[in-house]
Amino acid sequence: MSRDVRNDLIVAGIFAILSVGVIIGTSDYPVSERAVGIRTFPLILALLLGGLSILVIVRSVLILRKMPRNEDQAGPAIDKRVVTQIVITVVGVAVYIAVVSTGGFIITSVLYLGVMAYYFGERRLWMVATYAIVGVISVYLLFGVLARVPFPEGPAEQILSTIGLG
Repeated sequence: MSRDVRNDLIVAGIFAILSVGVIIGTSDYPVSERAVGIRTFPLILALLLGGLSILVIVRSVLILRKMPRNEDQAGPAIDKRVVTQIVITVVGVAVYIAVVSTGGFIITSVLYLGVMAYYFGERRLWMVATYAIVGVISVYLLFGVLARVPFPEGPAEQILSTIGLG
C-alpha cells in the first residue's frame, strides 16, 4: 500500500468518525420553530464532511485495487507530527463542542481559534488575536445577525443582546 493512500485512509477515517460524533453531539440541540435552527449548520457540515470522507475512502480503495499485488510500496509510516496535529485538532474540536454550550459561542470560539492558530505556527500574538476576533465577528454577523441563526449563549452574547446586536 502506498504511503499516500494509507495517509488518505487514516485521515478520511478520522474525519468520518468526527462527523459521526458531531451528528450525535448535535442530536440533543433544541428544535427550532424556524426552518433553520441551531442544529442546522453543524449538521450540514458534519454530513458534508462525512460524505467527503467516504468519497476519499472509496477513492483510496479503488486505487488500491488497481495497484499490482506484488508491488511493495509501503514506504515510511505516517509522520508522527501529522498524527499529533490530527489528534490535537480532533480533541480541540471535541472540547470546543463540549464547552460552547455553557461558555457561549463568542468567548469559546475566540479562545479556540486563537489556540489553534498559535498551535499551527502563528507566533505573532497580534495576528493570533486578529484571526480569532475577525473570524468570530464575521461568523456572528453573517449567521447570528443576518441569517438569525441562534448561537449558544454566554456572557458575551447576553451583553450583545442588551445593546441590540443579538
